[in-house]
Amino acid sequence: VSDIHNVLKENQIYCCIENNGNKEVIKGKVIVTKNPCSYPGDIRILEAIDLKEYADEYSNVVIFSTQGF
Repeated sequence: VSDIHNVLKENQIYCCIENNGNKEVIKGKVIVTKNPCSYPGDIRILEAIDLKEYADEYSNVVIFSTQGF
């Protein structure tokens, strides 16, 4: 989904995974692709960060920056 609060900077994402009630925020460099990946531009290296603004509201989702590109 898109960063509706415009908090993320270019090349940043927020990703939180919930499993059996336990939430884990992914942090650090990540590779994001689209399937099928038919063009090198479909592969992106991004920085996953922890955002308190989204911690309680979102899980099992990837939030993409609306800045850049």
